Amino acid sequence: MQQKIETVGLRKVSKHGADSSKVNVIDISPRTLKPKNKQSEFEKAIKESSKIDRHFFPPKDPAIHIEIKQ
Repeated sequence: MQQKIETVGLRKVSKHGADSSKVNVIDISPRTLKPKNKQSEFEKAIKESSKIDRHFFPPKDPAIHIEIKQ
């Protein structure tokens, strides 16, 4: 498996293996956001942030996926 990852390149396998001097990637479980009624405010802040390069929310991704430019 490791050989296959090295062959195709880590960035094509997972965004979490990106160069951390260029981008940081984090996944957050929606269940950890408390209170539940604040989740929409959290998503709005992510969408409006100029530092966030890409983001995905459920149901497109099971977690809240955030890529932060460095």
